[in-house]
Amino acid sequence: MEGDAIISGYGFMGENDFICILNRHTGHTTERIPVETAPEFLYIAGDRLHVRCHGTDLVYSIRQGAGSGGRLGFI
Repeated sequence: MEGDAIISGYGFMGENDFICILNRHTGHTTERIPVETAPEFLYIAGDRLHVRCHGTDLVYSIRQGAGSGGRLGFI
């Protein structure tokens, strides 16, 4: 969790893979970021979200209160 958001990975064989951001109060998906392979491990360090996907590592910048422009920015 980060503020009012739940950040989760989604991936399954034969389906598209995503990092999903949900509003923790409503459960509504506020952002869905496509990734090439399923996210296996996510952790937050400072203002960065580190994502271990199958075979690759990704790092995103977390933007607080970014509204409709999204909360994550790829670094």
